[in-house]
Amino acid sequence: MFRLEIFFVVLLVGLLMSEVVEKIARLFFHMYLLDHDPGLQFFFISIFFVLLLISLYFLYYLNPGLQYAEPIEYMQREFNIFRKKVKITWPENWEATSTKTILFTFNKTTPQDEVILKVYRDSELLATTEIWDEENETMEVIFTSQTAGLYKFYLSYSNRPVRGSPWEKKVTPTEPDPKTSRMVNLSSPTTVLKSGGTFSARVELRDMFNNHIDCKRCYCDVITVTVDNEAFYEIGPCVISKNIEVKFTFSTLTVGAFPVSIQYRDSMIGKLQLLVLPPAKLTSINNYISRMGWNSYYEVNLTRLNGSSQKQKTVYVYLTDKQMIIREFYLKLIPHRLISYRVNPQVKLNILDKVLTIQQHDEEDNITQLKGENILLLAATYYTILLRRVGGSETFYEKRQFFFDELLKYHEDLKHRHVRLPIRIDRYNIFESTWKVTRHFLQSDWARLWEIFFDGEIGVDQGGLRREWFELVTKFIFDPENEIFVPLEEGSNSVAPNPFPPSHIKLKHFRLAGKLVGKALYESAMGDTYRLNLNAQIAKSLLAQITGVGTHFTMMEVDAPDLWRSKIKYILENDVEFLDLTFTQDELHDGQVSTIELISNGAKTPVTEANKKTYVTALSNYLLCTRVKTQVEAFLEGLHTLVPDNLLSLWDESELELLLCGVRDYSVAELKKYHTVVGTNIGRFGLILNWFWQVLSHMGKEDLSRFVQFCTGSSLLPPGGWSALRPQLQISWGGAEMGTLPTSHTCFNMFVLPDAENYHELERVMLIAVREGSEGFLMT
Repeated sequence: MFRLEIFFVVLLVGLLMSEVVEKIARLFFHMYLLDHDPGLQFFFISIFFVLLLISLYFLYYLNPGLQYAEPIEYMQREFNIFRKKVKITWPENWEATSTKTILFTFNKTTPQDEVILKVYRDSELLATTEIWDEENETMEVIFTSQTAGLYKFYLSYSNRPVRGSPWEKKVTPTEPDPKTSRMVNLSSPTTVLKSGGTFSARVELRDMFNNHIDCKRCYCDVITVTVDNEAFYEIGPCVISKNIEVKFTFSTLTVGAFPVSIQYRDSMIGKLQLLVLPPAKLTSINNYISRMGWNSYYEVNLTRLNGSSQKQKTVYVYLTDKQMIIREFYLKLIPHRLISYRVNPQVKLNILDKVLTIQQHDEEDNITQLKGENILLLAATYYTILLRRVGGSETFYEKRQFFFDELLKYHEDLKHRHVRLPIRIDRYNIFESTWKVTRHFLQSDWARLWEIFFDGEIGVDQGGLRREWFELVTKFIFDPENEIFVPLEEGSNSVAPNPFPPSHIKLKHFRLAGKLVGKALYESAMGDTYRLNLNAQIAKSLLAQITGVGTHFTMMEVDAPDLWRSKIKYILENDVEFLDLTFTQDELHDGQVSTIELISNGAKTPVTEANKKTYVTALSNYLLCTRVKTQVEAFLEGLHTLVPDNLLSLWDESELELLLCGVRDYSVAELKKYHTVVGTNIGRFGLILNWFWQVLSHMGKEDLSRFVQFCTGSSLLPPGGWSALRPQLQISWGGAEMGTLPTSHTCFNMFVLPDAENYHELERVMLIAVREGSEGFLMT
């Protein structure tokens, strides 16, 4: 709007400036140009005008559209004195928090649609929540501030920046949190060292939001290291990485295993094991590895086998590239294998008090223990082989690169070429047409780059059609409705091979499924351009069998949560004498109930307190392995067509799932489309529901993952995201008193909102609920 006082002020300033410029020009002319000839005067005046034109050009270049701007509008926009004034109340503390609040107070009633605020964090536009007071004079802005960094705030009114805009604020990390702090730059939790050598471990401190914290001397003072007195160590800041460095030094006479624990303020950060050997012993280990064969072994004494105490006896441990086998000899001639383990990161060898403990899946009840002079050599040899197998590091990203490199080398050695191979697929019969076109393919054909064409469609495959085909075919295979892969129990999201497939599902179909999973890994090894993600949630027990380490009854907690809670957990935690259980399992198939004996003569073997863990192990082994043995073998046969089993054994179940499926993103916008509101969202419920969506929009990926876990019982959504979740997420109004925590019913995917005094209180209780798990609220 045109203002008369601004016009007169501008006019007066212009007249004064013209008068001043004229006097300066006259003074300059009399002092420097009056005594020169007219030609030289003209030259200097020309130079002046050329410089003026250049200045105007640069002014136009730096301010595009300047020639079209109204003078008064331009001055109102460019000069700070003419911008709208606003009072700002900043947060007192700029450490990272879930959200922060800023108050913008205008000097009078302000139309909301005229005010635009944008908040950026390191060039990323953040979601904000704006709440106005009743007089439309104060705007409360809430934005997420979990990530440390530089935040910029742009506030405009009527498309013009307000006075002082933009503003910059730096969010810093909070205090270190032992739960997110970690050991870094470790190739393995167990390291083999030479006597007289040194070893450095680095601790990266992070806050509760996973922000890196630069090391200070005061943080080093509260780090506690527990290790044997023969190991000397010093703690100090690392200048390069800005982490805490713990440096260990051993004398040339030191030999042995040194367990190390590192704590921050009495909270565990990480555990290490340092195996120190003299140079001669390290040479013998390298010689052992170079000549590994049937006559390469370590002689030790067995005291515990797979959780059962044993009378001490001499056994022989054979190590190969793939496995560790413990044998005994009858009459010193006849070999008998007692147990074997894969050379895998999940199999850990720890030495404490001159006893070597072999543990798999972190199972404390199924450990094997060995004694003797050779246990240090045995453990050092095992970890030397393991580290070579995983490419010198056990971190995920380095293992992934090693895995991809080795997989490509495997196919290069077989002379396979990644060249195009046209494939024609029927979109409306995706599975059968895929099987028919590939049923005669050789291994080399599976290693080629498939160029997908859909029947009746015009399209050139530059990667998009291939990804679409893979999405469709794997979605069909792992959809429980098609009965190839099904959940272990009704309602579970993860799937495994169907133990009782219909007659039209053959072993060839499981073999094809394995080949497609192998195809995804192989194409991903070719680079991000070719990457294929598996749109499925595979059961943890199947992932374990893929890696070759076998299953454990604790996997039932993830694959069959209802059976775990209602039966297995109850048996483990309570007296079972009165249940009259035997070592059998009833199976319902085609309307007929059959009784399966879990062990020999299981129908006549009662379950007692003494053998209940054996019963649980036998039951889980039957449900997870025995009844799907042929299907899993066919699946693995197909998978090994493209990926050898020794490479798959590099991973644990979680890492393999991440490698196959990638990181899942949770879309709040999609959830708004696919959810059910239980009740009428008016009145108080409507207000709380609106705050609920604002809280979700401010959550980071980790908190959203926890929210999904809190509501559904799993941090992974089914293929298809929120739209495929069954039943849909239900949001209801519990009407609980203000300040109470929200509750959930995972059986029904239901989230129950409590009452809250304001937005900040609802945010606080929701974050407590999703971060603290099942403590303090109902989760059924």
